[in-house]
Amino acid sequence: MIDREVVAFLEGSGVLRTQDGKRVGCQYTVTIFQEIQRDRMLDGGESAVEGLRIIEGAVMGLDHAEIFDLQEKSMTLELEDGQYWECILTNTDGDLASTGKGLYNPRRHM
Repeated sequence: MIDREVVAFLEGSGVLRTQDGKRVGCQYTVTIFQEIQRDRMLDGGESAVEGLRIIEGAVMGLDHAEIFDLQEKSMTLELEDGQYWECILTNTDGDLASTGKGLYNPRRHM
């Protein structure tokens, strides 16, 4: 059985930045989940192995025109704490999905 546990929940004011340089202010939530594979052992015990970390999020405070303009475009969410998250707006509800890099701090990579 695979469980998902919340390891971090972030919310605040941020900026969505598209690859063509457009910047849009927004409110966001970002949740980081840890997958855990749990198996019963023959002796009755249980083993737990950590799997993937999954990042999901949402943005609020965008008008309909901004949502339609940003939907399905690769972008970076700049979080209040200085971290960046490369993501994509997946629907008109404001849901965000990771495009693979995860959260990172660009100042640490200079």
